[in-house]
Amino acid sequence: MQNFSFEIQCIMEINNKTYDVIFGYSFAWEGLKRKGKIVSEFLKIKDPEESQKHTLFVSRDEEKSFYKPSVSGRCDKQIKIDENELIINKLHTSGVGAYNSAQLLAGTFRISVSANPGVSLADIENAIFESFERFEAE
Repeated sequence: MQNFSFEIQCIMEINNKTYDVIFGYSFAWEGLKRKGKIVSEFLKIKDPEESQKHTLFVSRDEEKSFYKPSVSGRCDKQIKIDENELIINKLHTSGVGAYNSAQLLAGTFRISVSANPGVSLADIENAIFESFERFEAE
């Protein structure tokens, strides 16, 4: 099995702010009749106005996959991912929060989600309900 790598670095402008972005992954390929798999993946972003270093947003090896769930967090949130799926293709939101207000007889549970540009709210809603279904099944 042979490993192949892909890496791209670019400058992106989002909301009139410029970012330096580096994304890459490696995949193992057995041949035309067999399935390949992702063996590593990373996404690093630098805001030149705030830092000289890139911040890690996605980190993956053959064992585990992590992403950074918020701007102020660390890249330590584990994510389940298929061996032939990229993490970056799975992330639909830039921020998720869950709030519980328990009371004696009743309470509320609220989920707050910020969609990334180009992601439909229906897709996010479906992903939330699928997560609850998986939680109930496990």
